[in-house]
Amino acid sequence: MHRSCAVLILICFLAIHCGGGASTQKVVTWPGPVGTGASDTALTETGSITLVFSSRAQGLVLAINGTLLVDKATVKRLHIKGVPAGYADIAIAVQGVDRQMRVWVESGRDTSVPVAGPPTPPSQNPLLTAGLSVLAFLISRAATEALF
Repeated sequence: MHRSCAVLILICFLAIHCGGGASTQKVVTWPGPVGTGASDTALTETGSITLVFSSRAQGLVLAINGTLLVDKATVKRLHIKGVPAGYADIAIAVQGVDRQMRVWVESGRDTSVPVAGPPTPPSQNPLLTAGLSVLAFLISRAATEALF
């Protein structure tokens, strides 16, 4: 009985982990219209940037051209719409690592940027923690039944 319960708990943890629990894709829109400075009604052309992280980025802070767009998000993919065409200076800080880059944004097109995310240490891996917890539970139950 106890082993089947432990296996059921492990299956639930696996389903939650494999399903992602929450979406790891986020869409952000550039704040407000992009003016040329010559006229308030004249807009520059815009494109979009998609940042694709190699691993889930937790606590992501992102600024483009000095404008803070994301503050403490958890994502694997980030799509920013309405970025002014031309060079975009991107500053990223995630899990104690920061990096800056400059990319070219073409009007009406998406610029994809792969970003190496910091690896998740094994001690913070929720699937490993859940599996080890279930294993410890099974061992303690077997020892208890054998001794008493």
